[in-house]
Amino acid sequence: MFKFKFLFLFLFLMCLNLSAVNFLSYEKGVKLGVNLSGISTGESNFEGLEFGDSVESRYGFALGGFIMIPIKPNMDIQVELLFNQKGYLFEHVINPSFKVEHDLRASYIEIPVLFNYKLKEVFNLYAGAYLSVLIHSDVNIEGPASSTSPEKLEGPAEDSLSTFDLGVTLGASFKYKKFFVDLRLSRGIMDINLRGLLGKSHIQENTYNQQLLLFLGYTL
Repeated sequence: MFKFKFLFLFLFLMCLNLSAVNFLSYEKGVKLGVNLSGISTGESNFEGLEFGDSVESRYGFALGGFIMIPIKPNMDIQVELLFNQKGYLFEHVINPSFKVEHDLRASYIEIPVLFNYKLKEVFNLYAGAYLSVLIHSDVNIEGPASSTSPEKLEGPAEDSLSTFDLGVTLGASFKYKKFFVDLRLSRGIMDINLRGLLGKSHIQENTYNQQLLLFLGYTL
C-alpha cells in the first residue's frame, strides 16, 4: 500500500514541476457529471450474501475543474480537483419479514492525476491515479423496530469510514470544439473500512470504492 502512496506523490510533484515549465501553454476547464457508485471486495463477496443479502450501486454526481499540461505533441498530464459522491445500498435479509437496509452516501474532495494520450485530435485515452478525502457522509438504516433499536436510524458515518481513498482510473474522452464528453472507470485500492458500519459478520474482506462516471465538460 505504501508504494501506491509514494507513486501518487511522485506523480503529483512531477505535475507541479511540469506546470512551472509549461505554465503558459496549459489548458483549463470545468466538468459536471453523474456517476454510478458501489463497493467491491478483495477476494470473495460478502459472507452474508448466501443468506439473502444484496449489495447495489447508487447514483450520485461529480463536478470540478482541471488543468491539462502538455509534455509531448500527443501526450498531456491532466490534474483535476473534483467534488465526488460515492456510496452503496446494502440489504440484509434474514427472512421475508425481517430485513435491514443500509443506504450510504459519502462525499469526497478528489484529486485525479491522469496521463492523457491523444489518438486523434478529438479522441483521448487516459489512465492514472486519484486521492480522495472524505468531507461528509450520511447513512440511513431501516429495519424492524425492537426494544433496543428504532425502526429507522440516520446520521453521519465519518467515524466508521476511512478518511482517505486512493485508487486508479481508466477512461476516454471525445472533444468537439470546446466541449467534451468524458467516460471513466475508477476503483479504489485502499480499504474504506465498511466493517465499521455493517459488521464483520457480513464483511470479512477489505472493501473498496468503485465508480463509473460520465462527464460533460467545457474548455475555458
